[in-house]
Amino acid sequence: MVTRYVTGVRFARPLMLALLLACGAVVPIACGSSASTNVTGPTAIKCQVTLSNNASELPSSGGNGTLSVNSERECSWSATTSATWVSLASTSGQGPATIDYSVQPNPNGTSRQAQVSVSNQSVNVVQAAAPCKYSVSPATVTVDAPGGDVSFAVTGTPGCQWTAKSNADWITGVSPSSGTGNATIHVAVPANNGPAVRAGNIIVGDAQATVQQAGVTTPIPTPPPTPTPEPPPPPLPPPACTLTVAPISASIEAAGGDVQVTVTAAAGCAWTSTSNVAWITISTGAAGSGSGAAVATVAPNTGAARTGTVVVAGRTITITQGAPAAPACSYQLTPPSLNVTSDAQDATVAVTAADGCQWEATSSVPWITVGDPRTGGGNGTLKLTITANTGDARTGTVLVGSATLAVQQAAGVTCSYAISPASYTAGLAADAVDVTVTAGATCAWTAASGASWVTVGSGASGTGNGLVHLTIDANTGPARSTVVTIAGQPFTVQQAGVCTYAIKPTFYDAGKGPDHITVNVTADPGCAWTASSPVSWATIADGASGTGSGVVKIDVQANDGAARAATLTIASQPFQLTQKGK
Repeated sequence: MVTRYVTGVRFARPLMLALLLACGAVVPIACGSSASTNVTGPTAIKCQVTLSNNASELPSSGGNGTLSVNSERECSWSATTSATWVSLASTSGQGPATIDYSVQPNPNGTSRQAQVSVSNQSVNVVQAAAPCKYSVSPATVTVDAPGGDVSFAVTGTPGCQWTAKSNADWITGVSPSSGTGNATIHVAVPANNGPAVRAGNIIVGDAQATVQQAGVTTPIPTPPPTPTPEPPPPPLPPPACTLTVAPISASIEAAGGDVQVTVTAAAGCAWTSTSNVAWITISTGAAGSGSGAAVATVAPNTGAARTGTVVVAGRTITITQGAPAAPACSYQLTPPSLNVTSDAQDATVAVTAADGCQWEATSSVPWITVGDPRTGGGNGTLKLTITANTGDARTGTVLVGSATLAVQQAAGVTCSYAISPASYTAGLAADAVDVTVTAGATCAWTAASGASWVTVGSGASGTGNGLVHLTIDANTGPARSTVVTIAGQPFTVQQAGVCTYAIKPTFYDAGKGPDHITVNVTADPGCAWTASSPVSWATIADGASGTGSGVVKIDVQANDGAARAATLTIASQPFQLTQKGK
């Protein structure tokens, strides 16, 4: 019995059961199915973080800097530091970012550094040492002629080393002769066997204190006793003496000179003049009677400003002498300016100055760093470090004493990028594609996917020309697309969805044959299919397999026997074939 399959005609029960079984086993997509998709977050390898610091060293007075964090945009990160003197503006984030930070003033005379960690990467924050400053107390110590030990308190910037010495050969035993920060030094002062007052300085760093020592006073010999004379007549009473002096204070230049003090007194009123310091002598008027004048001669001053006193007619006159003027210093830089390329580089600048002229070099911009030594006196050499410029042309200055060095740096390289191909269409199955990046030799770039089903396998970042390898997961759902950003350029990935198939015609009634049949297959791009026959008298002549839409050709042999029928499978669809017999 032959059953024909015609629209509207009821199928035989055995054939209906066979079709249902075939539908469940062969074409699960058409008969209903379920699928699940696992989404896996970014891996630790993908979420690697790179970290950089825009400031190689911050000034001792404190300041601000910026850390650059580079990571995939879906990767989160955290920032920490154990240093209490470093403050982070933000401690967590996701993807590329910048972290502003600030540092407190450095109280020490040594540089310090701290470590900032972002995820598994660390960078150092370095702060320059504070300038070294010293003071000595008391400023003046007076010692009697027999001598003795005196002590001075040294106050110095923590971490700053100093040496202690005397500029007078009669002062010995300065101990300790060197130290760091605050300390107490002891000075041994020997006996002064001469009559003159003497003074010397204790020098600690850029500070000093004065030691003044009195001279030996020769006692007046006691005269031998004299015979007792006849008592003289009673003397006349002495006149009442009132003495005034002017001025009672005076100031004099470092070069020295004379200070005249006028004495006003009644006739017969005696007075004297004495100096309390070695650098002031009474050149005129050591003694007098009645009105007159005393002249105090002040020696030239080669050190710090100083104050001394003289006593004239029982009145104390204060004399203040200024310090010598600092030498007029001028500074010359060779070369006087720098024009540099956009590349990172070092430069050397010669400083010309007179001996004793101190200078300090400071940069006005963060991209120019002054290397050690940053300070000096007289002639010297500066070492400058200039970072690479990736932007517009820029100008910075370095100040050395009263001289200014102008530094002009050329603009950085303008980067352009191209990718090839610009798009890709994938099938349902797992797939991969390579994308070529064309860029300048110093131009950096990154690659990031916009969807979890497209992964950047290699080439997530690079510089200059490179290759990005993308892997595409198999698709068990509808068609989909995404954009992968490569070197700033969009790369479109499209992927076919679940495959549906249709054939035309779906049945054919052949004569006794032989015969040739053509069947058209309609399918989505990338959807694979096959064609097969269960009988030997109907064979697939062409199109046994294909992808997307296509054509299947069937050869039917001549039939010399009874009528016959067969069901061929084309693109998972049944194709009914019948043939007449004798």
